[in-house]
Amino acid sequence: SSASSSGLVRATPRAVRQLASPSRSRSRSPSNAGGRALRSPEPAHGGATDMPSTSSAPTARAPAVDGADALAPGGIVRLTGLKAAAHLNGELGALERFDAETGRWEVKLRSGDVKAIKAANLEQASALDAAVDGMRTPPASSGAEGQLPPSGGVAGLSSSAFAGGPLAAKAKAAKAAKPRTSRRFGTVRWFNGRRKLGSIIADDGGDMFIPAQGAPNGSQVPPNPGGLFHGTRVSFMPLQLKSPDPFGPPGDVVCMDVRALAGQEGLTVGVGTDVGPKETNEDRIAAMDIAELGFLAGVFDGHRGHLCADYVAKNLPTTILSAYRARAKRSGNLVKLSNNKEADIIAGALVDAFEAVDKAWLVSARKKELLDGSTAIILLVCHGFVTPLKPTPAESLGCAALWPKPKETEPTKEDRQPGTVALAPGGVAKLFVAWAGDCRAVLCRGRNGLRVSEDHRPNRGEERNRITKAGGTILQDARGVWRVGPRADNKFARELQKGKRDAAAMKWFLSTCRGFGDAPLKHPDPIVTATPEVRVVDLVPEDWAIIVGSDGIFDKLSDQVIADQVWRSMAQNGRDPAGAARDVVRSALAAGSKDNVTAIVMRLGWAAPPTMDAGPFAASTEGEEANMFGSG
Repeated sequence: SSASSSGLVRATPRAVRQLASPSRSRSRSPSNAGGRALRSPEPAHGGATDMPSTSSAPTARAPAVDGADALAPGGIVRLTGLKAAAHLNGELGALERFDAETGRWEVKLRSGDVKAIKAANLEQASALDAAVDGMRTPPASSGAEGQLPPSGGVAGLSSSAFAGGPLAAKAKAAKAAKPRTSRRFGTVRWFNGRRKLGSIIADDGGDMFIPAQGAPNGSQVPPNPGGLFHGTRVSFMPLQLKSPDPFGPPGDVVCMDVRALAGQEGLTVGVGTDVGPKETNEDRIAAMDIAELGFLAGVFDGHRGHLCADYVAKNLPTTILSAYRARAKRSGNLVKLSNNKEADIIAGALVDAFEAVDKAWLVSARKKELLDGSTAIILLVCHGFVTPLKPTPAESLGCAALWPKPKETEPTKEDRQPGTVALAPGGVAKLFVAWAGDCRAVLCRGRNGLRVSEDHRPNRGEERNRITKAGGTILQDARGVWRVGPRADNKFARELQKGKRDAAAMKWFLSTCRGFGDAPLKHPDPIVTATPEVRVVDLVPEDWAIIVGSDGIFDKLSDQVIADQVWRSMAQNGRDPAGAARDVVRSALAAGSKDNVTAIVMRLGWAAPPTMDAGPFAASTEGEEANMFGSG
């Protein structure tokens, strides 16, 4: 049996990965959760296939809705009033048959697609509209020449009916004045899956708005189907809105049916873990898309057992979504909120979720007398935020910008427009980091490894004050590790002195002062807390990877050493994120780690890793960490 596990997780919705015990290894690849599509055979003559019938079977008739009783197979109709498929409104189609069981007409569109539409959403198309749009049905198979088609239909209409005369001239002029709408292409500047709104930089110039229901994707990132991120290449159908003033200029043109083009690289995740010198692996992980919010990855380092880590890894992601929706509902209309207020809602939801999951676990733990605990860290890549663009030189200099410049130079970093992707200025993705304990996250910004979390150690100034106020004990063991434990005079200590409790089970101290579980240190004195620390980072074009791991990794490797290792694995050796994560695990074990070791590598596919000549690495000696938030 193997003592290690690794795998590659792509950003597929609801893809949850749990690490197995050290005696087993799992490696799951993404699977298609949609199932297999079944297609029915197409009718041979534009009507229906031969079906057995009995004398008692009723004849299928279309309901009489606003004159729709006159609809007949072969008739030309216009689709109208559709909501879920609003982009089809105005399309012409040919009626094929009426399905009595569903109460819908099967309508064959000009594209060849067949849609099931309610009669209330169909209106008769005039012969002129049908001719202009190129829709016609075969001539009637029976009847004398010149006989009228069935009531309300245009069966028998053919191009010969408009061969000459004033009607042909009108049709030709109308067709020239009404060109067929085709799909256009562009680049997503930003798309907010929470507000269901966005903006596209059209290839033929200008910004175009994505309204509600304009994109069917939610907030996933590529390579998910429909994933829209800053800089994603898309195709869309332009739709001109009706002008509020019937005598005024035409309405704005917006983007509908926005779809990501195939072949784009997005966010991928690789996992590596090893039991190390311990008997069991108590580390657990989660990696998944969270509807409306973005992509989440997390590491949960269990102690005194794996049950608490199992529980948190399973329940925390779904609780985060519930907490966000509750806060968003209380805030009112999301569309009216500022970007900062929206970020505050997400950060607050992370805190709510950590505390709710811990509270639920402690109820069960006290009933079963479980002492399990777990530290945790989660990363949430959340996109769709907007930042104002800097004024262009012409806008800032006025007439002075018209004078010739002595020498054109490349724009500096200070002159560059803000944004996460250079091709989509103004659109910002934010990295939300929430943690309780000593798991850690490092952001690869170019060649530098930037720490985006701070270990919760008992000797940190604010942590020491909180523990002392709660009545806890802080001490340093023989190896120099700072630890936290219960107050000497609490009820557990008194029971220990009276022999009611096992000394080996009660007299223990933790090297971290925040985390889930650890019931004896939560009540009656809140010495250890599950309330997380939350930080928010605006991602920039140089951010290309993120590493998150358990303390078994960072006890032996510095942030910069890990960033160097990931760069060599992926940029030099061509490994995927799973291979890079395994290399980090091997490096930690080779350095002498005595704990379970787990690493997750998130590859931000919209940014390229730096090249060999991009500049020297930062210092990678112990204690010289690059902390973008300052020292803890």
